[in-house]
Amino acid sequence: EFFDNKIAVGGAVLFSLGAVLPWNYEQFVFWTTGFVITEYEAVIHAWREKRIWDLVRPTTLIKRGQAGDSIFTYAGPGAPKQIDAEDFESYIRVMPHSEYPSGSGC
Repeated sequence: EFFDNKIAVGGAVLFSLGAVLPWNYEQFVFWTTGFVITEYEAVIHAWREKRIWDLVRPTTLIKRGQAGDSIFTYAGPGAPKQIDAEDFESYIRVMPHSEYPSGSGC
């Protein structure tokens, strides 16, 4: 759940690096700028690949492809439970674009 919040992850990374590296403000700004530019380029490339590999999301496949079936799935903190496939909703939000490649993963 923590890694779904990109701002919290970015802050944790910067905080951890600041604790380990003895950098001044100029070095921090230089590193952060390079990181943001690299991230921007990676996301552009990932979206280009998404258009090439436009595949169905697992949530869509479960809800439409397994309609009428009963599935056993994770239902949040606690025990998994059995539900109808049409009623399936992902525990962590699922974006409405193709899954592969992941913009977050790049």
